[in-house]
Amino acid sequence: MKAFVTGSTGLLGSEVVRQLLAEGYAVKAMARTKEKGEKILGNTAAEIVIGDMLDIPAFTPHMADCDVVFHVAAYFKEYNGVDEAADKMLQAVNVDGTIAILAAAKAQGVRNVIYVSSSGVVGRSPSGTSDETSGFNHDTSNQYFQSKIRAEEAVAKWLPNNPDMRVILIRPGAIIGPGDNGPTGMGQMLIEVLQRKLPATPPGNINYVDVRDVAAAMVNAIEQGRSGEAYCITGHPGKVADIAKMAANAGDVKPPAISMPFFMLYTYAFVMEMIARMTGGEPQVTRVIARTLNEGIISSSAKAERELGATFRPTNESIIDSVAWFKANGYV
Repeated sequence: MKAFVTGSTGLLGSEVVRQLLAEGYAVKAMARTKEKGEKILGNTAAEIVIGDMLDIPAFTPHMADCDVVFHVAAYFKEYNGVDEAADKMLQAVNVDGTIAILAAAKAQGVRNVIYVSSSGVVGRSPSGTSDETSGFNHDTSNQYFQSKIRAEEAVAKWLPNNPDMRVILIRPGAIIGPGDNGPTGMGQMLIEVLQRKLPATPPGNINYVDVRDVAAAMVNAIEQGRSGEAYCITGHPGKVADIAKMAANAGDVKPPAISMPFFMLYTYAFVMEMIARMTGGEPQVTRVIARTLNEGIISSSAKAERELGATFRPTNESIIDSVAWFKANGYV
């Protein structure tokens, strides 16, 4: 069995590659550069394929002998205000690119695609815990989440005209765990806790899930997932402040002493955005992220547990392993 993985050098993509290899798959791992591919996956048996989501035809011939495509790659941008360039990239990569990947897989004879969306597409449920029946999140301020909604809608329109294809949609929560080379936003927060650079813990609740648990459920989805179905794989709900305390304990440092109220976080995010605009950099936190944390939509993974055999290790175990990995790899 062979698999093709886009986004293979990210936290989730690289873990999917490793778990597929452990299950006996031959894996073709797409990376934007040879250097990055070898840095992240050079110690594995994966075949590195150079490719870019803005030039899909250039790499799709490599799918020809594969049994399944894992489409993990995405353009990530959370911002506040008008950003036409980001809008175009979100549409080109996350929406149009997803349909192009499906069409390319079909043209190359691949009939199974596991597509990674986001639990951020899920709307709030009156019961307090959302799931796959809760509809979409209509908060249009988060353009990344909105691009994933448009992608899911595009997949739903594409599938009926391609009944010979199986497409399973995966909606992960906030992913944590070892191997966070980026690092991701969550990983960066853990690093700042360990370096004692996080002045205060932000408010809010969110679903945290270990990257290893998401990848395992995705591998199971090859045979167990139902085409056209979405699966929330969101692990455990928790307060951001509690995650910071777990990281501090694991790293044997003092946790941030102050809890930041929403209005303060929102103001801080506004200042960071203004500085980023002036310097051309990226803000440490944005008002969109602040609102997402404050909204705190919690999703259930019950469907993924039933149908994909998803299981979730304790959050503290994930934090301990993340901290150990960051220390071992020179991030702290």
